[in-house]
Amino acid sequence: MVTAQPSPEEFDYRNAMTFVWLVVDGSLEAAFVIDGTDWHTSAEAKAGRDAVLAETENLLAVGNWETTYRRADEIARWPNWRDVRSDVRAGTFRLGAPRRSRPQPPGPGESTPATPPPAGALRFAEHHGQLVMAFPPGQGPVDPISTRRASGYGLNITTGEFEPDTRWAFEFANGADDDETWPLDADEFARSVEEHRMRYLSGNPTARLDHPEIFALYDTAAKTGLTEEIWRTTSRLWDQAHRRRAHYLADGEPVRVTWSDEGRAGMAYRVDHETGRLVATTEQDAQHVIASKARRVTEQSFREAVEAIRTRRQDETSGIETVPSYPTIAVTPVNLTEAQRIADQYLPADHHGHRNRVLEFDTCFIVVAVPETMASDTESAVHAVELSSGLCVIDRDTAGLSFWPGHAVAAVAEEYAAAKAAGRVVLEPEWPTEDEN
Repeated sequence: MVTAQPSPEEFDYRNAMTFVWLVVDGSLEAAFVIDGTDWHTSAEAKAGRDAVLAETENLLAVGNWETTYRRADEIARWPNWRDVRSDVRAGTFRLGAPRRSRPQPPGPGESTPATPPPAGALRFAEHHGQLVMAFPPGQGPVDPISTRRASGYGLNITTGEFEPDTRWAFEFANGADDDETWPLDADEFARSVEEHRMRYLSGNPTARLDHPEIFALYDTAAKTGLTEEIWRTTSRLWDQAHRRRAHYLADGEPVRVTWSDEGRAGMAYRVDHETGRLVATTEQDAQHVIASKARRVTEQSFREAVEAIRTRRQDETSGIETVPSYPTIAVTPVNLTEAQRIADQYLPADHHGHRNRVLEFDTCFIVVAVPETMASDTESAVHAVELSSGLCVIDRDTAGLSFWPGHAVAAVAEEYAAAKAAGRVVLEPEWPTEDEN
């Protein structure tokens, strides 16, 4: 990486790296790098480098150091030392050796590492609490998120996704084996993955909304036990789900893109800044995101970006009274039959001779507990008042559930329509916990 240096007047220390060799037991056995991009200006970078060198020499023996200026192509490839370090670890670059061409990540519809492809030499373990897998050196897949050849993957228990070169996956792939390492064979690993997903995600409404088929099987397993048939099926369904979607940051905006098994772009999903909901756009938008080479990110990063938008929206509307609406698993837009199913599942009828009655309005459905004698009388139900528990509203577009005081049904329908038109009905990402109730 050493090249002809510019004159001192022209030298931009922000585009420089200083390699420092340390003396350990009389020989050069350690080294580190001072990265100029850690500072805002060239002058600050030079002063910072000198300060680090001085501090190091007070503690350790510095054998030698050299500041090298990065060429334009190197700056484009390695904007900071973290990227150089990743290439060094992945074996795609060696200091002082010719650089090999950088492998290209897979395109849309090609194999993605959500569940990396099986390989005979794969190693599996639970390492420091994380389920990890490791490939033989240099034989891992080119990851579409990091755009580098992965050495291993670790399971993220908040999303169910495998992420490339997590701390513990990278450590395990590079030979770590201590008291916190529990080796597993392929079947033990696959079962453990499904046990973790079932345990940590079953209470996550967002995950349930995204993967209803998988969680229906988990609910069965909660009663019958996680049989081999179930965990092999859910593992396959997770693999399909991750291969059919990807997450991006396009001009800072979080975007989810789906595609078919044939590699055709399906639909893009973006955050509606007015409501905070994730809404479908168009197939053309999905194609644009892919063609624009937007940055591919993990589902965790995507969710964090979505929540950041929702938080900003909440801050902007903090002085406006909003109506929280809670997610349900439903087919949208909701019809009367689906609304009745939602009511049966989420709103068990009261005792004492009452039952749920679902009434249809332009923007919503209202569920009211009425006496058995009124259950089939629409006119009476419309004017019913349930003072003990209020009314429940099911949004026609989102299937979100909100709770209203016990007023006349027709009046609540009008209030709900007005609140929705004003953007005050907010679909929450999940139901409140018991502590928040």
